[in-house]
Order: sequence, then structure tokens, then C-alpha cells
Amino acid sequence: MDGHPAVEVVRVLRRNRADAIAQMIHAGRRRGATAIVGMRFDNRDITTSYVEICAYGTAVLAIPVTEEAARAHAALLAGAQAPRQETRELS
Repeated sequence: MDGHPAVEVVRVLRRNRADAIAQMIHAGRRRGATAIVGMRFDNRDITTSYVEICAYGTAVLAIPVTEEAARAHAALLAGAQAPRQETRELS
């Protein structure tokens, strides 16, 4: 620790959020899902020292409908990193 308690708290929160996401993904895969949509976090104080973090979303079976999506899907199935999709705001 570098002497600043907030730095350690941020590390712990990041790790806990990553664990919650991993558990959500694992639960979705057990049910046959290929994607999670509408993912959100929720939290609540259990005591003054403990906080519960929950990641949730809807597990879906995503089917590629474009050539780009089919390539990304094939890369994921092969264990490669899928290319990042460009996001655009709808007007």
C-alpha cells in the first residue's frame, strides 16, 4: 500500500466488481448463453465495513447476423480476442 487508504479501497472494489462480472458470465454460460445484455451493478451496505456488489443482466443466445459479427463470433469460439465494435449514438 502506498500510504493512502483510498487507493487500496479502489483496488478492492475493482477486484470485487470483476469477480461479480465473472460470476455472472459463468452463470450465463451454464445456461447456454453467448452474451449478457443490459448489464448493471447494484450494491448495498451489509454493515459499516461490508458492502455487497451484484452484477446482473439478461443472458441471451446471440446469433451473428452480419459478416463482421460472424467473424468476431468465430474468433471468440477459437479463443481469440474479438475485435472491438465501434459504438455510435442513435439520433
